[in-house]
Amino acid sequence: MYIKLRFVFAATLAAACVTGLTGCSIPLVGEITQTSVTDAYQTQVNALSSPISDESLVTPKTLTVGLTATSNMAPYVTAAEGNAYQGIDIDLASVLAEQLGLQVKFVNVSSTDALGQDCDIVMNVGKDSASSDFSVVGNYTAAATGFFTKGEVSTVKATDISGKKIGVQSGSATKTMLEGSSLKVVEQEYESLNDAFEGLEKGDVDFVLCDVRPGSALAHTYTDLSFAGTIDSPSFMGIAVLDSNTELKSALDTAYKTVTDAGLQKLINTRWIGSMPSLSEQTKVTDILLNVNKPSTSSNVNTSSTSLPTTSDVNDGSTAGSNAAIL
Repeated sequence: MYIKLRFVFAATLAAACVTGLTGCSIPLVGEITQTSVTDAYQTQVNALSSPISDESLVTPKTLTVGLTATSNMAPYVTAAEGNAYQGIDIDLASVLAEQLGLQVKFVNVSSTDALGQDCDIVMNVGKDSASSDFSVVGNYTAAATGFFTKGEVSTVKATDISGKKIGVQSGSATKTMLEGSSLKVVEQEYESLNDAFEGLEKGDVDFVLCDVRPGSALAHTYTDLSFAGTIDSPSFMGIAVLDSNTELKSALDTAYKTVTDAGLQKLINTRWIGSMPSLSEQTKVTDILLNVNKPSTSSNVNTSSTSLPTTSDVNDGSTAGSNAAIL
C-alpha cells in the first residue's frame, strides 16, 4: 500500500508553519490554481531542500514510512474518505517528513526487517525491541491492556473489579489475558470493541478491558467513560530507524525533538485519543496476578447476547495484539 503525500492533519501543519518549524514547502491543494495537482505537486517536490542525502533514503526526496500490523488499527491508522488514511502514525510521520524537508510515502511492512529495503523508518515499535541493528527514536505512545468504566474514577483495586461484569472482545488477546489472571469476574463477549463500549455506556457491563490505545480513542467519543487502570505493565513505543543510517538517525532525532518541544506530538495524540493518562507502573491496578490460570471455558463466561465470529477479520482484534476499534 503506497500513499502519496497527504497531510490529513492540516491544522497541525499550519501550526508548524506558523512556529517556523519548516518552510512548509508543499502547498495545500487549495493553493493550486493555474496547473494540475500532479504538476504542482511535482514542482514542489523538485524544489524540496533537505539535509538528508538521497543515498540515505529508500526513495530520493522521500521519507518512506513502514506501517506494521501494530499501526494498522485505530487510533494509529484508519481508512478515511477518498481512499486516504488518517491517524496518529499518519499525522506524526507527515509532520516529521515536513520538518525534514521531505515528501512522505507510506507502505505496509511485516516487521523492522524492512528497514533500509522497503522503508526508511517503521512506526509504533516497542522501545524494548531495539536491537544492535536499529534504534527506537522518541516515545509517542504506550501500549497496555486497560480497564474502562462509566464515570470518573481515581484509584481502582482488584477488589473493585472482582465479581463485576467485564466486557471483552471475542477472540482477542485481552480475553485470554483476563481468563489467565487471578481476577474472578463475569465475562461478557462482544464481536467488536465498538459494541463493548456501547454496552458499557448502556450499563450492560461494569468495565471494558482492552488495549488502552484504541480504548482511549473510543472512550474519547463518549462524555462519561473513563480510563480506570491497566492490568499489565506498559510498553513504550517509538519510531525505528537503522543504526547504520547515521545521517537519517541523527536528523530524525533532531526533528522529533523539535516537533515534541513545539507541542505538536501532544496535539496529535490529543486529537485522536483525548486526555489519555501517562501510563506507568502507578497506573497499574494492584493485586492482580497474570498467567496464574489456564484459560478455559467456564461458567463465569457469558456469551448469551453475542455470537462468536468464525473467521478472523482485520477489525476483530484477534490480529491486532489485544483489540482493534473502528472510528
